[in-house]
Amino acid sequence: MNGINILKKELSADWPFVDEFCIEREEIVLFGKCFHPEEENLEKHPAILLNHEFASNMASTSRYARIFSKLGYHVFVFDFTGSKGTKSYGREDIDASILTDKEEMEMVYEFMIHEKYVDKNHIILGGCSQGGLTAALVAADHKEEVEALLMYYPAICAPDYLRRGYMMGISFDTENVPEYIEMYRGTGIGRKYVRDVITLDPWKEITRFEKPVLICHGTWDTIADISYSREAVKRYHDCHLLEIPSGEHIFKVPENFNLAINETIDFLQNRISS
Repeated sequence: MNGINILKKELSADWPFVDEFCIEREEIVLFGKCFHPEEENLEKHPAILLNHEFASNMASTSRYARIFSKLGYHVFVFDFTGSKGTKSYGREDIDASILTDKEEMEMVYEFMIHEKYVDKNHIILGGCSQGGLTAALVAADHKEEVEALLMYYPAICAPDYLRRGYMMGISFDTENVPEYIEMYRGTGIGRKYVRDVITLDPWKEITRFEKPVLICHGTWDTIADISYSREAVKRYHDCHLLEIPSGEHIFKVPENFNLAINETIDFLQNRISS
């Protein structure tokens, strides 16, 4: 598996039908979980791999995973290194970026497709905020293998924001980028993050993926500009956008989360062949 070692695979103690896993490649060690359909034996089913947001962890994506697993999917979630509350390690936030997140998602993707219970003909990638953009980049690199893409309030705006010297309410001098920029919740970004992301042309990269895409985005999102999701509908070959009225970032309001979930269920059941 491209130098990936499996350090642990065992039943989780906190939720039925969940496996915990730990994988490593060189100095990077990633912890994650797989939520399985509720059946006595692990049968072959389609799989979904979901990324969490910046300064977050897999607790965020687990709320999606519990629901999607009940639809007959094996759903994989994991912690990026350098993030808030992460169990994964080998890289600090000062050395992390969307491109290192992409490398880590590739590690979990490789692990996932080699699990015997995963139907490799039906793989879906997805993510929230920055994790959504990361998933879009990985989907484009695996456009033949990946069946569909799910993005929740995706941060497609990130490269443009950083080129203007701005991220999540924090401003900086693009001509003299600090070695480390304090953000919030005890996290930050390093110079590497800025340098990696400002060179990224998201539209050129992500629109190489031509299969179905679902985006769910709140109209009151002040972190990730919804106009980029509206533009994605025009740029992608097959993209549907659910605009959630008055919806904010992360869908903390249950009604908004439920709207996104219901739209995703409809998308998975009616627009994706399984």
